[in-house]
Amino acid sequence: MRYVKQPARIRVSNLCDRIGGGERRASRHGSLLPNTIRALVCGPSGCGKTNVVIGLLESPHGVRFENVYVYSKSLGQPKYRYLERLANLLILFRQNGTNLRHVYNDHVNTDMTFEEFVALCRDCWRRRYGFLVIDKDSVLRNGRYRRGFNEYAVPWTGTG
Repeated sequence: MRYVKQPARIRVSNLCDRIGGGERRASRHGSLLPNTIRALVCGPSGCGKTNVVIGLLESPHGVRFENVYVYSKSLGQPKYRYLERLANLLILFRQNGTNLRHVYNDHVNTDMTFEEFVALCRDCWRRRYGFLVIDKDSVLRNGRYRRGFNEYAVPWTGTG
């Protein structure tokens, strides 16, 4: 896997260190994100989910929105599995093997092997508050997989 830094950035910082302001935004999202977003932010307590959401909301390259809905129930329930299937942007913090296998089966399996996906996840999660982004509207070798928001992960193999 190689990573390609992008010129536009989405800043993710710890909300506890600052208080964010709410500026009015245009109706289009930043250049790093798809035009329509149905995102899931998944991870254990204390991993940085809130900071990622705040970064998406505050960044001039992030999400421009009218409404924000946050769901925090178990993703194993049928209604949350349904929402997951609708999502086109997944933000994954460290996951256990069972959840990782579900994400792979539902969103990744034609792009790379499970072993390659696990290696990609481990690489992304090596950093403090590290996360993997899967943008299902982007091309495999141009932003579908990212380490954080700003580095595209380009698989060495894959069919897409």
